[in-house]
Amino acid sequence: MERIHEMADSLKLLGDKTRLTILALLKERALCVCDLVELLDTSQPNASQHLR
Repeated sequence: MERIHEMADSLKLLGDKTRLTILALLKERALCVCDLVELLDTSQPNASQHLR
């Protein structure tokens, strides 16, 4: 059952466009939340929520 929960969490991550975009950006270089806010044209709380 634990494996199923892990898979569900991974799929939830991969099913969100913003999270995938954040992963792609972080793969290229280190960024702080303020950088992500600007690049994604979103609010700081929203960016932080996706990082959590």
